[in-house]
Amino acid sequence: MHRIDTPDATPDHRFTEGDPTIPLPATMVSADWLNAVQEELSGVIEGAGLTLDKARHDQLKAAIIKMITDRAAPLATTEQAGLVERATDAEAQAGTDGERYVTPKQLKDAVGTTDLTAMMRDTFAGCIVEWECETIPNLTDGKPLGIELNGAIVSLTAWPRLLRKWCGAAKNATAPAWYRCNASGVRDATGDHIRLQDRRGEFARGWDHGRGVDAGRVLGSAQGDAIRNIVGSMGSITAVVAGTASGAFTVTTPSNRSAGSSTGPTCDFTFDASRVVPTASENRTRNIATLYLVLV
Repeated sequence: MHRIDTPDATPDHRFTEGDPTIPLPATMVSADWLNAVQEELSGVIEGAGLTLDKARHDQLKAAIIKMITDRAAPLATTEQAGLVERATDAEAQAGTDGERYVTPKQLKDAVGTTDLTAMMRDTFAGCIVEWECETIPNLTDGKPLGIELNGAIVSLTAWPRLLRKWCGAAKNATAPAWYRCNASGVRDATGDHIRLQDRRGEFARGWDHGRGVDAGRVLGSAQGDAIRNIVGSMGSITAVVAGTASGAFTVTTPSNRSAGSSTGPTCDFTFDASRVVPTASENRTRNIATLYLVLV
């Protein structure tokens, strides 16, 4: 194919009707240009497998449609341009075809038939979350979002996804929680119930898992409270003069009796951490009470 290039064509190879007042002749159509146009058009029609028909005037359109239908060009991908075909409604619902496109309506219809609650449960069941509300909401399937981690024995028939938390057959006899059992709590690696972990009143701590900071722990095991040891000593005191004490120490007013003697002053020393820091019946950090749930 080429643009018209006869002597009467415009400098940019276009046709002109001419103007006798200038005078400017009309563009002469050459045989080689007409033959080029003819072969370009015929090539498309015959390339689509059609036979040229003098009586028809729609063969170019028919050829283009046929090439699209026959996928004469490759399907479009992220690597190359090409044809794009719309998916059928069934294909959009199946969601398995990776070559066709879907319309916004097909997408909406496909999402509308998806059980989003079941999909969410399949994705997140077994995850442990903090829930700072006493009420646990039900999802659209009528079942609760999760179960409180209170050490209860729950049915795997009712909550089959909790099997993901099972400690495994090898540890079923010794694991502190997440072991399979019967409804009475008797351990059984083939049991249809599972023991939940009890996180009420507990802090969570990352499992050491070989680091050596908190060695010897079993995953999911409980650990009692403790503090680093506080030690100190006082030497032999033969005489005490009344003075002042500070911090956690107190000193009493000297008496008229010293150790091992019926005369001489003595003082009693006491140590009480509550004089300096808040104290309680346990060691703890500042915290917020939360409800631990396992998603089901």
